[in-house]
Amino acid sequence: MDFRCAPDSRAAIEKDLTVRCLTSVDYDGASRHSRDAISAAGTCVEHFTAAMLKAIGKDGTEFETQLNVVRLASLRKPELFILWEVFLAGCNVDLRSEVTSSTTRPVHEMRNRGDGIIMFRAKQLDQPVAAIYAGMGEFDKGPKPLFADEEHPPFYVDDRQVEDDTAAATTQGLIDAKG
Repeated sequence: MDFRCAPDSRAAIEKDLTVRCLTSVDYDGASRHSRDAISAAGTCVEHFTAAMLKAIGKDGTEFETQLNVVRLASLRKPELFILWEVFLAGCNVDLRSEVTSSTTRPVHEMRNRGDGIIMFRAKQLDQPVAAIYAGMGEFDKGPKPLFADEEHPPFYVDDRQVEDDTAAATTQGLIDAKG
């Protein structure tokens, strides 16, 4: 697979040892449940991140990823929109803390193109991505990644997403969900 990394994206990861990435991929999973969609997103993130590091000559470098947002949308067919951070070994602890606590960071988009992937700085997406990330965080106070299914909007109890729709179907179910 061919991976092309734009110079500004390469410079960002080499300078700060961290980068915020965004991609959208087809979702072939039968389940729209968050655990299944997030698992698929995690696999995609590991694949894209490893390909990026190989392309910039950092193959074998230790890294960590942090999934921030996974949105399951149904446009023509189910699609996952995935927002994540990449932290290379040696990333400054203070910078890492700043990155993980901020919804506003430069976005570098990765797209499948033919038999390869392209990565580039997507300035036009900074504001809309930050707004979506911040908006989801206002409702969901649970652990990352934040998850939304646009076909089946999330249900919240005490600022945490409830996965089982049947829990909300009855008053007793709601009481049980709240604990």
